[in-house]
Amino acid sequence: MFTIMALLIINAINGIAAAAIGLMWWDNALSAIGLLLAIAAIIVALNIRTLKMEWWNYAVLLNIVGIVLYLFTFLEFMIIGIVLCVLTLLLLFYAPIRQQFK
Repeated sequence: MFTIMALLIINAINGIAAAAIGLMWWDNALSAIGLLLAIAAIIVALNIRTLKMEWWNYAVLLNIVGIVLYLFTFLEFMIIGIVLCVLTLLLLFYAPIRQQFK
């Protein structure tokens, strides 16, 4: 569970950095949405240790939306973000981990 929490937090930090640069250069809505998504990822990361299925669902949804948003960001942030999202999704769908959620 710690690995998923760590990946979510690292991905949120990457998302905040990408959103900050996007807001500074382009001042667009996608960067603002990315910032909100990163804040939500931190909240999910802190609550996923409760092992409730709703937090598992939020984590899956955030990572899927994260992959889509990372497609519209800078190359450096995009590569790191997509890799982190995919790794987190693989861990979330790994059978022994998924069975822990109630």
